[in-house]
Amino acid sequence: MFNKNINLTADSIALYNKTNKHIVNTDCTATISIDKPLIRAGEKAPGKILFSTPEKLFDESYNYISYVKNVTYEVTKGADSEWYKCTEEGLLVGTNADVSKFDNVYVDGEIIDSANYTLATDSTEVEFAPEYLDLLELGEHEIVIAATDGYATTSLTVKPDALERALERAKKNAKAEIDTAVGTDTSEEVAKAAEEAKKNIEAAESVEEVEAAKEEGLDNIAEARIPEPTIKGICQMPDPEGRGILLGLEASSIKKGYSVEILVLDCTLLAENKPAWIYTTEKCGIGEDGLWTIVDLQYGYYWTLFRIYDKEGELVDEACYGFENI
Repeated sequence: MFNKNINLTADSIALYNKTNKHIVNTDCTATISIDKPLIRAGEKAPGKILFSTPEKLFDESYNYISYVKNVTYEVTKGADSEWYKCTEEGLLVGTNADVSKFDNVYVDGEIIDSANYTLATDSTEVEFAPEYLDLLELGEHEIVIAATDGYATTSLTVKPDALERALERAKKNAKAEIDTAVGTDTSEEVAKAAEEAKKNIEAAESVEEVEAAKEEGLDNIAEARIPEPTIKGICQMPDPEGRGILLGLEASSIKKGYSVEILVLDCTLLAENKPAWIYTTEKCGIGEDGLWTIVDLQYGYYWTLFRIYDKEGELVDEACYGFENI
């Protein structure tokens, strides 16, 4: 926007069309569109210099005044800076132009009010107020610090605030840990656990929630690698302390959220065509030592049904064994 290549010779007479913002030769053989003046003299020459091209100055009547050479100054401080929203400190941008030649500051082609920055007294160093920077949209912006005889230009990238940045970084790292945990495992259960973990991580609203979702995801991935439990062993015997019949179930593996159940059927009642299921532990968790229960039974013949359910309550394995209490 500011460094237009306007092809006018030093001796050509040019007019500025204010309405259409065009510079044209007097014979109308060349038309150059410009969006904004490169330099506005402002209070330095009120009513005299209205705008300039890289080669010419024009007065308020849009008449050619004199041939000038615009200097491209160097940005000595704050070049291509990044600024994070909600930061308490502002941003310092300096050039090697003499401060006595300072003219204006442009952001994205617009002159900004001097209330939004502070100019150093002994050098062309502009410190933008954080309150002003916080109003800029996220992304890249153009900064031009104009002098009366040239300008310096650089970019500023506005990024999310520190908390948002920390949250995004935590999410990225957490998802990377999930991917590392999955490794080359292509099993459906592991893939499902990883997908659910990443979904929960992305939905987290704080670093603490991200950490919790990650840990839960890692646990679920480890759990998904455990094979489906099966009934490994059972026990049906009189309780050594004489309290009844001791029944027990041992699973081949234990998975979080899975449950087991032990049911007892009375063969005598079954033969009499009466309700025969006389006992159940109902679905319950299983510890490292399996599930154990004691049932006080009358003399007779019985069947014990051992069952394992997954976390959705679907039956995974079952086995039925008969025993007698006589």
